Amino acid sequence: MLETKVCLLYLVSCALHIYTIYLYIRLFFEGKAKSQKYCVFFYIIAYISNYIACTFIRIPLATLLINFIIIFRMTYQYHAKLQKRLLIVINTLAILLISELIVTVLLGYLSTHNYIVQQYISLPIAVLARIVSLIGVLLLKRFKHIRNEFRFSAKYWLALCIIPVSSIYLIFILLLTSDLGNMKIVFGLIFIMVIDLFAFYLYDVLNHYYKEKMEKVLLGERNVYYAERILSMKDSVQSVRKLQHDWKNHLIELGILIQQNEKEKALDYLEKVNGAIYAVKSFVNTGNMDVDGILNYKLQEAYNQGIHIDFQTNIPEEINISPFDCAIILGNLLDNAIEAAKASVIKKFIKGRLSFNKGSLFILLENSYAGNIQCKNDEIITTKSNKENHGLGLKNVKTAVEKYSGTLDLFYNASVFRVEIILYLG
Repeated sequence: MLETKVCLLYLVSCALHIYTIYLYIRLFFEGKAKSQKYCVFFYIIAYISNYIACTFIRIPLATLLINFIIIFRMTYQYHAKLQKRLLIVINTLAILLISELIVTVLLGYLSTHNYIVQQYISLPIAVLARIVSLIGVLLLKRFKHIRNEFRFSAKYWLALCIIPVSSIYLIFILLLTSDLGNMKIVFGLIFIMVIDLFAFYLYDVLNHYYKEKMEKVLLGERNVYYAERILSMKDSVQSVRKLQHDWKNHLIELGILIQQNEKEKALDYLEKVNGAIYAVKSFVNTGNMDVDGILNYKLQEAYNQGIHIDFQTNIPEEINISPFDCAIILGNLLDNAIEAAKASVIKKFIKGRLSFNKGSLFILLENSYAGNIQCKNDEIITTKSNKENHGLGLKNVKTAVEKYSGTLDLFYNASVFRVEIILYLG
């Protein structure tokens, strides 16, 4: 039985280890965990498990398995695809394992060919290994895009996951090769760590590439919104000018119809005149160019397809949200609403509210739909045939909402789908 003093030091070492795991997980995720209470509870369980593994079981392979379960389970407190969870777990385990082994071999505490079952670990190794792991966190913080999550093709995910898996395999090959000197093993481990860091770098680069690609697409859409808005304004002005020019003739024609007691024809004529004035509608006019451009363009599209529009806004001209995020949130929500309302059997409608109060932007969107909701892993999935391109909409909205520490709630019954969003803009 270990002395009380040593046990206390192991408690501190395990606390540092769990904190390091927490930092590694937070490197990859933006926003808060789904349940803070659950996170605290699970980290306490993880802390106790690690302490037992280090002080009583004292078998490295058992500790590795415990860490795998801890990290993998904690990733489920954040929104992510399974591929990303596996990449995080395997890479983090590889970095933690290599950090510990480098210190262990350098200090000569480990008989490398018996690593799998050897009982270890000295207190100096435990503390130094945690410090090396923390240095790894600091290195990875330089990668600015690893928190992003975009849809990669399967071959990219496979390549990213193969690197850390191969690293762990190479580590055990090194340790089971008895005729290698300690320094050769150390240099081999350092080389493997560099390869693992390179996997993080590749993931960072891929995220950056897909982010830039999406920004270009959204910038193009914004330009289309603005162009359509300008054309709409020009069409409205031209329609009014044309009516003003022909107004005298219209009045004469109406007068003749009324004198002839042709009320129905007179009403039809008035309807045509009214239709010419409102052929191009302006649904909102907040004064905010980004919001007006996106909303009017999308709502005009819905109106042209026979969807009833009821949209109200009460926001200032200037709000602290980037045009990029504005396009993602409003554009994707309205795209989904239009697609759903088009397929609705009952009255096709879209209702919306935008309001601003005490630094918070409230977005409410309701639409009719056909009642066919598909869910997978507690998430709504697209029913469109082109899933590769269309499955990203709601996920991108969630990502944009999380940037503002906001909330996104979905409600639906047999015929109405409702989205409520709160963004804290300060």
